Amino acid sequence: MSIVKRGFNNIFWISISEISSKGLIFLGTVYLARILGKAGFGLFSLALTVGVYLWAIADIGITGYGVREIARNREKTAELYSLLNSLRFVFALCLFLVFSVALYMIHMPLEKKLILLSGGIYPITSALSSEWVFRGLEKMQYIVAGSLTTSLFYLGNLFLFVKGYSDTTMAVLLYSNSFLAGSLISMILLRHKLNIPFSFLVSFKDWWFHMKESFYFAINTVLNNVSIFIPILFMGFWSTAEELGIFSAPFRLTSMITHAGGLVVSALYPTLSNLYVTDRDTFNKTHAGFQKLIIMIAMPVCIISAILSKDIVMFIFGSLYVQSIGIFNVLIWLSLLVIIRYSFGNALLSANFHRFNMIATGTGAVIVILVSIVLIPKYNGYGAAFALICGEILTLILMIGLFRKKVYRSVFFKSYFTKILLASMVMGLIIISLDFPAVWRIFIGVLVYGLMLLAMKIVSKETFSKFIKHS
Repeated sequence: MSIVKRGFNNIFWISISEISSKGLIFLGTVYLARILGKAGFGLFSLALTVGVYLWAIADIGITGYGVREIARNREKTAELYSLLNSLRFVFALCLFLVFSVALYMIHMPLEKKLILLSGGIYPITSALSSEWVFRGLEKMQYIVAGSLTTSLFYLGNLFLFVKGYSDTTMAVLLYSNSFLAGSLISMILLRHKLNIPFSFLVSFKDWWFHMKESFYFAINTVLNNVSIFIPILFMGFWSTAEELGIFSAPFRLTSMITHAGGLVVSALYPTLSNLYVTDRDTFNKTHAGFQKLIIMIAMPVCIISAILSKDIVMFIFGSLYVQSIGIFNVLIWLSLLVIIRYSFGNALLSANFHRFNMIATGTGAVIVILVSIVLIPKYNGYGAAFALICGEILTLILMIGLFRKKVYRSVFFKSYFTKILLASMVMGLIIISLDFPAVWRIFIGVLVYGLMLLAMKIVSKETFSKFIKHS
């Protein structure tokens, strides 16, 4: 299979997984934002953030490290699968026990403790997931089944058991446990479709070896989560539950957009990992081509979202979240910055430059923490949003510099980026100026955007032909 076809095949199945599963989960998020109210939704988001941080630690970098190792040596897939999943399951259990003891010793209302404890279950239920194995093998089509099972389990039970603020703990429990259902389906598929069974393996020597090898992946994951989610933790201490809910609504919405773009980037990760070892020139061309593609898509999405921010927030979350509109206008640009940064960061990881990825991400995380400490106590959600933007800008600047120095001198700013920005701005002016229904304004704006890209030779007829041929 050609490189282009492999890349588009991965992106196609990742996109299907994203639309079908994360779209359903986001419907659940919208339902919870309305049914739990601002306070309940704020606590729900706080619990999920705690779960994300614990998972970043419990995973020990295995998700990224395992994908790379399988992509480079597929003969060891069965051994790596059993060994690494056994390791992180045991680690997740131990981490949950430590978290439970720590939570017991902290002085806070029992209700809040139970909500946070429910979020702490998430790493355990996710530890057996075999999604990373499918990614390493570039069998992305099987990821859809596990993701869809997770989202349907979550959404169905949400509508059955969550009816109001008093069910906040139940909502978090359902979210955490839904990943166990998806993990079990993935294990079954891996065994029966690819003949790769899971066996619980305990080998302290091998565990220690892989933990050392995955160290930079683990640190990068933790730092990345700090740079994105730390404001929610700070708001959990310094802001009211209502203020946290006002911030969480647009944050969850922009996170979905970011996650979709991030998955498209990560779909190329196993291919790049393999190419960096086997064909460096193709590695450079493949990365540059797909980076252009994601920016061409992400830029207009962000501009359209900013223009229609009021309509989007009111339609999705309701009038209760009218104060979230301004915060959404800030956070939507975080999505663009993060997606671009992912395109450089994943390539650095593919090329074994984990330390440089870590330096850039860590520096940005420090800025997010410092700006959050200064702004959140006074400005709440706006302070959190600006802290994220500041940290991401610095991270991106550092990552681009390190990438150009260590991997290849990309022409990111010299060629297509400014042209895409210009075309996107013209599209935005058209959408603002026309006195038509929003759907027609978007259609006309996007049409002009596409024609401008063709006129400026950012894309060509041959590009569309290849896309259709390899999709």
